[in-house]
Amino acid sequence: MSPSTVKRTVTTALCISAAIIGYATASIAGEDASPSAEHKVDIRDFLYNPDSIKVKVGDTVTWTNHDIVPHTATLSASDVGTGPILLSNEGSLEMQASGTLTYHCRYHPEMQGEILVE
Repeated sequence: MSPSTVKRTVTTALCISAAIIGYATASIAGEDASPSAEHKVDIRDFLYNPDSIKVKVGDTVTWTNHDIVPHTATLSASDVGTGPILLSNEGSLEMQASGTLTYHCRYHPEMQGEILVE
C-alpha cells in the first residue's frame, strides 16, 4: 500500500469511528435527557399569576412585570432571585433541585408565590 492509500484508509476509519461514537452518545443522551421547558408568570396588580406552578428540574420560570413599579421574584429560603424587574421586563430562574420553593417580592413582601419542582 502506498503512503497516501494508508493515510486515506486511516482517515476514513477515524471518521467512521467518530460517527459511530457520536451516534451512540446522542442515543444515550436522548434516552436520559428530557427537554427543559419555560414557564411564564405574570406580575400584575401586585400579584403573581399564577401564584403556584409545577415545573421539572432544569425548567426555567420567567416572570414578566406589568406594573409601573419594580418587583422581584426572590426565593424565600435562599434569597436568590431575579433582581429588580422593571415595567415590561422579565426576570428568570432555572430550577436546579426538586422541592417546594416559596418566593416573594423583595419590595412588596405581601406578594408571594410557590413553585413545586419535581
